[in-house]
Amino acid sequence: MNARSRTLRLAAALLATGALVTGLAAPALAEDTTVPGVDPSFRSFFELAPAAVDEHSADAQFMQIPAGSYSAVTQNGLYVQAVNDGGRTSLETVGSSDSLVTSRIELSDVLGRIDAVALVDEGDGALVAYVRGLAGGTSALVRVASPESTTWDGSQIATITERDGFHPERLRLLGDIGSGLVGVAPNADGALVAQRYAYDLTPNTARPAVELPLNPGAQLSFDANWGNFYAAGAGVLERVSLYDASTVQTAALHGMGQITRVVPSASHVLVSDDAGRVAVLDNASFELVSRVALPGPAGSVVLGEKTAEVIASAADGSAMWRYGFDGTPHQAIDLGGASVQHGSLHAASSYDTTYTFAGSVEGQSFRYVAQYLEPYRISYLGELRAEERGEAVELSFASLGAEAPGDTVDYAWEYSLDGGAHWAGRTQSWDEARAAERTAVHPRPELPPAIGPARAARTDVSADGPLATSGYSATESSVTLPEHAQDALWRVKLTNGYGTTVSEARTVSWGPSEAGEPASFTRHPSPVQVAAGSPAVFSVAVAGTPEPAVSWQIKRPGGEWEDLDASGAELTIPAATTADDGARLRAVAVQGERRVESNPATLTVLSEAAAELGAAPAGAVTIADARMRWELNQYSRDWKREASGGVELAGDHGFDFTGGVGWFDARTGAAQLSWSGVADYRPYGGMNGLKLSFANMYLAVDASGQATLTAELFWNNGGGAGGAGSSGESDGRTRVVIATFAQAGLTRSPAAIALQATPEWDHRSYLAPGLGDATVYPSSFPASFLDHLDSGLRPWFLPTGNQDVRKQGTEVTVSGTLTTRPARTTGDRIDALDPLGDGAQHFADSAPRIVAQPADVRAAAGGSATVAAAAVGHPAPTVQWQREVAGAWADIEGANSPALELTELREGTFVVRAVFRNAMGTAVSDSARVQVADPSEPGPGGEPGPGGEPGPGGEPGTESGTQGGGLVAPGAPAQSAPGSAPGAAVTGAQLAATGAGALWLWAGSGAVLLLLGGAALVARRRRAAPAR
Repeated sequence: MNARSRTLRLAAALLATGALVTGLAAPALAEDTTVPGVDPSFRSFFELAPAAVDEHSADAQFMQIPAGSYSAVTQNGLYVQAVNDGGRTSLETVGSSDSLVTSRIELSDVLGRIDAVALVDEGDGALVAYVRGLAGGTSALVRVASPESTTWDGSQIATITERDGFHPERLRLLGDIGSGLVGVAPNADGALVAQRYAYDLTPNTARPAVELPLNPGAQLSFDANWGNFYAAGAGVLERVSLYDASTVQTAALHGMGQITRVVPSASHVLVSDDAGRVAVLDNASFELVSRVALPGPAGSVVLGEKTAEVIASAADGSAMWRYGFDGTPHQAIDLGGASVQHGSLHAASSYDTTYTFAGSVEGQSFRYVAQYLEPYRISYLGELRAEERGEAVELSFASLGAEAPGDTVDYAWEYSLDGGAHWAGRTQSWDEARAAERTAVHPRPELPPAIGPARAARTDVSADGPLATSGYSATESSVTLPEHAQDALWRVKLTNGYGTTVSEARTVSWGPSEAGEPASFTRHPSPVQVAAGSPAVFSVAVAGTPEPAVSWQIKRPGGEWEDLDASGAELTIPAATTADDGARLRAVAVQGERRVESNPATLTVLSEAAAELGAAPAGAVTIADARMRWELNQYSRDWKREASGGVELAGDHGFDFTGGVGWFDARTGAAQLSWSGVADYRPYGGMNGLKLSFANMYLAVDASGQATLTAELFWNNGGGAGGAGSSGESDGRTRVVIATFAQAGLTRSPAAIALQATPEWDHRSYLAPGLGDATVYPSSFPASFLDHLDSGLRPWFLPTGNQDVRKQGTEVTVSGTLTTRPARTTGDRIDALDPLGDGAQHFADSAPRIVAQPADVRAAAGGSATVAAAAVGHPAPTVQWQREVAGAWADIEGANSPALELTELREGTFVVRAVFRNAMGTAVSDSARVQVADPSEPGPGGEPGPGGEPGPGGEPGTESGTQGGGLVAPGAPAQSAPGSAPGAAVTGAQLAATGAGALWLWAGSGAVLLLLGGAALVARRRRAAPAR
């Protein structure tokens, strides 16, 4: 016995015992009684209706122009079409769901025929198209630019003429690549060459032209979403990527003639020939999905992605055919006497299944809409159960169906006390019950109205099977049922503008489940991204018998999971704050002894607030109106850019971060600056959501001249390699080091600071974490940045052999106004060399560089003095102090610290220097003189000048050096060799003995030379004496 029969037998038994209180006589139930359910004869339709009179003639021909899925046109439910109408030419924007023309620009004065159109997104909110065609019988290229993003109103039209590096008459193809244009033309040898251009059509000389290994005689097309070129031949389609022209993919389509139509979409590539043969390829794998043989040549062919159909109109417009992806013919659509005009059919890419086209009736053109309609079908009915009689229950269901635009969907829960013969609404009394109705499948009372001779038509397509992929569902929690209906039959009734359906009938199960169903999450929480101060809502769906209790937990960055004072399937954080950014939340379902946790979801709280400045040293002043020009690398110049907050687009490349604040320490040259705002890169136009987002930059310059640049990074991998991998994005924003500078080059004037610096790249090796990539890359961006990225995005910032010279970071420039206001000295300090506080080494390997030179010192005999030097480099350099003796330098034993401490000094003058070494090279400091005098003899200036005391001219006996434009303080911290003790003392005796052997050797050599010289003089005199 099936579950439905068992339910009905239970209801019959309760009726027989009088357990149900009824207001109507309860009919006796036979053993085979069935409850009215979904009528198996329910139908689905295509409803075709005229939308408006079209201004074109019945002979006009149309061309559908592809637009990127992230373009403003697509996002606003529009599409663009070109029209050739007996010498009249135009571009139009059309509504995807209502077929109404929303704007038009006439091009008849400049073009007599349109052959191809490329929509361009120049990133400034304008709607731009390059149109190729004929003007007076010769090839011409026209630029149409509207100041608005979704209309041609107010457009400017300009004919493009030949200019340096750009020859419009030779173009075979022109397309948008998100950061500029790409044009394809034959070279002198006839081979196809792709050249990149800026949006002003000047050649992009940074990217050399690429020869495309495609058949020069083939019909060419370009997919801007993926950056792929297609070459169509007879029974063959070739594809090559602009970004890797070394590999050609070939699809052999045997039986097809010359391919004349190539229509790429996000998932598929549709191709057809003039004989009506159609093929559908998978866009990622380039493998054949299906073949369709149309009854004859087609005037339009489109993909119905939502219903997995190929829709085509006959070449003469007399029919609209439908085929499944498996090649099975479906019911053709009744055109109501209209003739589909050539090239006008368009498939909506929105949530609904809608086709729009231009159709002619009695010599007049009209706009039409063909909409798929289907009454809803119940696809899921939740269990009706409560632990104890009278407790609240949950009423839930899900369904599939499709309604016309503007239609509403209504549902109602009903109960029956007489086995399903009559039904009353949940809030109605039984006296209001009405006779049962089966699923009512009824078209709307009347067809949409005709427009002149253009009439509507409806086609029953139920024989093709259910096609709806959209759905409607609802859940009502904690519903208390009327006491008299607690043992009734219950069902849900769902109605849209096209029909009514009811679910199967069930009774409520009171008490614990005998079999039980373990708790499980049927829907996990999704990541939520909100602006600061906005509510953040997380929700789950959980199943189980008995019903699990749901609570919520949060895990803030660096913390542990904590319980929240919240329960139920939905959690609302009323006003998310930046303190919540990066938090992870999860639901916990408890069912008796069983505990189940959902997958965690990350909360991202977007704030354009700049990162808080680290505490400044005493004496530092504030920086106002700081501006930074930043560009990721030259490789990114091919990507689309977007800016928000305090960030602006900078010319053709990069960004300007404006309105920054900071502090500057004139004593050391250290500085820190912070900016708010977001710089977004959308590689390859942002296909499938591909994105890199850099927010709230922070630049920290150390007294040594080294500097770090950090940003809050967010990424979306665009669905993995080619969209075929697993899609993913980062858990909100994470601050990472995106650049390091060996020498920032900070300079100052009385009222301003400036900086110019190039990020490090060479000699910073990188090994990816984990076992996915064991390659050691010799040069790279900082590991902090790379480790955070999806592995598929890292090659853009590593030397992989492809465009390596363009992958290193480009120069950063900074300017700012110095004020006299003291900077804040309280709070947490930020280490410019370790800005994340994680102790990681971010800098590239580099030879030592002296950042503090030793200074001359004066001291009294028997006293002490200190000479110090400092250098930076990676690995950390070792240091060896030397003394000059007779023109040669000798190592001072034990002097291996940046600060050379001298004790028990002996009278005399000693010249010393520091030598810094690491694996990358050697740096030698300037020499410094240590003058040790009898303390009873006054030095110049009137007093002895031991280190730091008054010396020559009464000034301190140390001097400040200047490095890289930054002022380095006397005694600035210096790096020492690992394991060396800072300030190891050297006695005067040790210092005096250093190089003594060399001194004796010099003295002995001098004596020998003196004797030899005397002997030579005597001999000369003898030879010169006169003969006697």
